Amino acid sequence: MTRAPDGGKTTRQLFREGMRDGTPIALGYLVVSFTLGITAHNAGLDALQGFIASFFNLASAGEYAAFTVIAADAPYWEMAAITLVANARYMLMSCVLSQKFSPATPFYHRLGVGFGVTDEIFGISISRQGFLQPAYN
Repeated sequence: MTRAPDGGKTTRQLFREGMRDGTPIALGYLVVSFTLGITAHNAGLDALQGFIASFFNLASAGEYAAFTVIAADAPYWEMAAITLVANARYMLMSCVLSQKFSPATPFYHRLGVGFGVTDEIFGISISRQGFLQPAYN
């Protein structure tokens, strides 16, 4: 078992805490996934297209925005712009979370955590005491 850089909990313990804290979030997203599937279908996408869109977009707000633009048959630039605007807050959340890492945290760990930021993940991560450990996320 690897100890966390701050000498506190092990990586396994942090991972388990993250899984425990993230389970209600995952269950909430399960419900959201059904509504996204319905929205994707109403926008004219088939199941595979909806799956691919959901696979590459972690934020449901951006996905809803994109499906609405697809349903309106808007141009690609409009879809890109609305998705960027809908997801811009995640860039800010990632910047805030980067301040919670130990200076010794490798860049690839910071990048991974920053990629997976959602409103709920940000909320539970920012509320942790001390440095944020990537194993938790």
